[in-house]
Amino acid sequence: MNHLKRKNSQLNDLGAILCYENFKKQRKTWVNTPQEISELPFDNVFMTYDLSHTHDCYDCLEDLDKYFDKIKIVHFSNRYIGRNRTPKVHLPYDIGDIPTKIFFERLKEKGHEGQLVLEYLD
Repeated sequence: MNHLKRKNSQLNDLGAILCYENFKKQRKTWVNTPQEISELPFDNVFMTYDLSHTHDCYDCLEDLDKYFDKIKIVHFSNRYIGRNRTPKVHLPYDIGDIPTKIFFERLKEKGHEGQLVLEYLD
């Protein structure tokens, strides 16, 4: 954490903000979930919220309500979770299991002014 404090201080002096991307908990990085990112003790640290990295279809709506003030960037894509299909991430936003239309409408209602990135691997 001391290394992060030093780097964060340097970024803060430059007026930069830092956005960490959410991942599923099983990854072995030091910060993964929206909750972990939101608990980082720095004023200039925010979140890149990746819809394809959510735990289940409706976690994204709960996360948006809970962590909205920390979300600066949204990776807007979709995924298949399984159910007789091979799991696949970063699909076009209108193909998959995540309720992207509802997510987008809620994002607009809340007044999101950050970046929306279309992230597709297909």
